[in-house]
Amino acid sequence: MLDRVSSICVFVSTVLSCACVGCGTSVYSLGNGEPAEGGDASNDVAADSMVIDGNSATLEEFCKGKGSVVDLGGGCGGSTVATSFRYAVCACDGYVSSHVLTTDSFDSTKGPYDPAKAEPGGSVGANGKVDSSAAMSIGGALWAGHVEGMTTNDTVDVKDELHAAGLVVSSGDLTIGKDTFAAGGLSENQALTIGGKLFLPSGAPLTVSGTKTIVGGEVRTPVAVPPPCDCDAKDQIDVPAAVIAHRTINENAAIGLADDAFANVVAGRTMTLPCGRYHLSSVGGTGALTLHVTGRIAIYVEKDFAANGLVTIDVSGAGEVDLFVAGNVVTSAGFHLGSKATPAKVRLWVGGNGTIDLGKDALIAGNVYAPKAEFVLAANTEIFGSVFVRRLSSGGDLTVHYDTSILDKGGDCPPPTGCGSCRDCDNQACIAGKCGSCTDSSQCCAPLKCQSGRCVAIIR
Repeated sequence: MLDRVSSICVFVSTVLSCACVGCGTSVYSLGNGEPAEGGDASNDVAADSMVIDGNSATLEEFCKGKGSVVDLGGGCGGSTVATSFRYAVCACDGYVSSHVLTTDSFDSTKGPYDPAKAEPGGSVGANGKVDSSAAMSIGGALWAGHVEGMTTNDTVDVKDELHAAGLVVSSGDLTIGKDTFAAGGLSENQALTIGGKLFLPSGAPLTVSGTKTIVGGEVRTPVAVPPPCDCDAKDQIDVPAAVIAHRTINENAAIGLADDAFANVVAGRTMTLPCGRYHLSSVGGTGALTLHVTGRIAIYVEKDFAANGLVTIDVSGAGEVDLFVAGNVVTSAGFHLGSKATPAKVRLWVGGNGTIDLGKDALIAGNVYAPKAEFVLAANTEIFGSVFVRRLSSGGDLTVHYDTSILDKGGDCPPPTGCGSCRDCDNQACIAGKCGSCTDSSQCCAPLKCQSGRCVAIIR
């Protein structure tokens, strides 16, 4: 993916060598062709396909760092985090559900989530068709980035814009707070209310059976809606490669932690992890596992994270955690991840192409990145943070409180020398090869909007 580059990587024969520029860390090398052991064969990753920066930092340097715990994709980790979690929900295969979806937002740097003070925001994107038979209340924008468009059979209320690459078919009241872009036209069987303008290509159909209110009027013009989620293979973060790199670059020995320490937890196990990077072969067993995080932590799991006991990873104080799982994540007794007060400090990165199934007792207070996996929710679920997955399968209503402070993680990164897109600029404008102030929202990484020269999640 195109992120800020702060490392130099040289490919020589079958060895990849990388050195961090200007950070005083050592050079490391990894042999070619060593497969990741996590998940299934699809997770096998040749080391010469990796571009991982900053992993050779000393423990002291690592613990003094800011923002994202690790660097990914050859660039600053904070930048990668900010660009990966722009939506409250982003699905590569489309969004299909028969359960209610509700999103809003808050800024955890200003205090924990308070329903009485919840802000608009929390956008939803899908690269495939959006097909919902239940109500949707979206605090931000809604992007349906496939030519099949969007079909809804219940009330839909979108506080910001609607972007659809195909025909929008609505059987319930459809309310859009701002502009609507419908590349395939729009068919509304009930009431249609648009707080801004309606943009339609010439000849695209517009039929409304109930009342029609379009505050800004109808505009006939070409409409292009690109896929909102960064699902292309070239844009995805190589999670198994990050795990491979930390087979040897870790602090396991310093605290006496064996690779298989949590592979079969039988009796209840509780542990406080000091600042550092830790590599595990797998996580499993029937006993409860509790990990307390009070500093900067990165955990790398080589195989599946498959536990039959309750798993709790709590974060407090200056704690911040990135959990990398090369395989899949399945917890039958429940999974409690992070703190509701600071979701932006927790990231779960999944490399498997199977499922993330957290059981009925799931508490997610963090940001889930799994563009190859299906995220299975067994019951009504409330998430504090965001999810970026291949597919979302919900067995109950889903509510997502998006923590907008995740977008500020790139602020700890050094400024890039050049750019090819907004993604190289922490979602900000890339103008003539240089990061700069935006003048229009089209210069921002969607769904962000331009306000006073900055690309932001919410227009205040």
